[in-house]
Amino acid sequence: MNSACSEERASHYLAGLMTSEEAVAFEREVAAFSVEEKEAFAQLSDTASLVVMASVPWAKAPASARAELMARAGITAETLESAPVPAPLDKWTYLMNDEGWEPLPFPGARLKLLFAHPQGGHRAMLLELQPGVQLPEHPHAGHEECLILRGDLINEGRRLGPGDYVRAAAGTDHLDVYSEGGCLCLIIASAA
Repeated sequence: MNSACSEERASHYLAGLMTSEEAVAFEREVAAFSVEEKEAFAQLSDTASLVVMASVPWAKAPASARAELMARAGITAETLESAPVPAPLDKWTYLMNDEGWEPLPFPGARLKLLFAHPQGGHRAMLLELQPGVQLPEHPHAGHEECLILRGDLINEGRRLGPGDYVRAAAGTDHLDVYSEGGCLCLIIASAA
């Protein structure tokens, strides 16, 4: 787009001021642009999008639509007034690799709590098992997600490795979970 004529045509194209035939012809021109011209056109396109977005008036939903949505969700004015306000979270929380590990009450396993929602909504943690460790049987009141980061985990007879994922639904029991070679897993668990 090295000429004012091309920039003007690009502006007309982006503004929707061309006939369909003119737009098709311009799109063919764009396909033949150099890398620099395509980049300039992309920047012009981004700018045009921002201008359009800024010029569109935002419409506020009518109060009746908000009330209906809240009623469907079972939310009342009393619920909103009595709802606890969550404690503010720090903008950034760091936990270095060797920090925060706690041994579990059986040998060869440790846990690192990464995050626990202030109101008990969910928890994120790392679980590390040494080779040959079997987890004790345990129920899941809420759902639990597990992503294997390193090593192996055998869950109910199915071998999982790095990048594999398993989700246990609320109300299920873990009966047979162990690691042959040791593992590190990211666990995200919800409250009941």
